Amino acid sequence: MILKHLNGKLNLPAMAKFIYLKKKKTITRARGVLMGVIPPFQGRGVESGIILKVAEVIRRKPHYEEIEFSWVADFNPKMRKIFISVGAVPAKHYITYRYLFDRNAKFERYPIPND
Repeated sequence: MILKHLNGKLNLPAMAKFIYLKKKKTITRARGVLMGVIPPFQGRGVESGIILKVAEVIRRKPHYEEIEFSWVADFNPKMRKIFISVGAVPAKHYITYRYLFDRNAKFERYPIPND
């Protein structure tokens, strides 16, 4: 959100403007890109706890209007269920397409465990 005000430049004046805009709290959206829990701790509520704690910390900062957890694609039903269980609302829908260059190659979708 701040970078769009810098016109693609990261020189000294742009860096000063970046720091000013950051302190002015012009950022209204927080974004979580990647999250993972190692297999021994999956399914024990650790994932939900992380999401809830991040949301709690961000909600304490009144200038944030929304929190976006991205990259939860159609092939990841576990994460989609976790986000919905903590009250998140899907705002975007990601679809992964696959193109097989060798039309005769056997294709089998990777199985997703139903835990």
